[in-house]
Amino acid sequence: MALRLKSKGYATHQHDTIQYIICQGDTPAPASRAYHPDEILNSQGTLLVDVEWYIRQQLHAPITRLCEPIQGTDAGQIASCLGLDPGKYAHSGPGSVDVELKTLDSQLTDEERYADAIAFKPVCHSCGQANSMEPVLRKR
Repeated sequence: MALRLKSKGYATHQHDTIQYIICQGDTPAPASRAYHPDEILNSQGTLLVDVEWYIRQQLHAPITRLCEPIQGTDAGQIASCLGLDPGKYAHSGPGSVDVELKTLDSQLTDEERYADAIAFKPVCHSCGQANSMEPVLRKR
């Protein structure tokens, strides 16, 4: 998007934060549907904000996490309340298996995860002596 803005005369520099809005379009990749707010205002109505994408990506997941402890709520019900297709968010039901996804790091013990770690040895500012601090591992 920065290259597209530069080609239109906008001044962009490395490490700039560039505002963008995801618009409706034929491509599924949101990056190809990202436009600067000025581009949307100057499009004379040809670029429309993809409201469903924002509801799906920015609202549904956090609301589902917040409501998870509330008995009787699930992702499908929340999707329905937000105007989304609840069938795409049904994670349980007859014949389905609930699977908890975990990252590889979360499956390692602390001993395995920190096997290559170097012990931190802070130096006392008063006496200049280095103190060996062995890592304290939590028991699970």
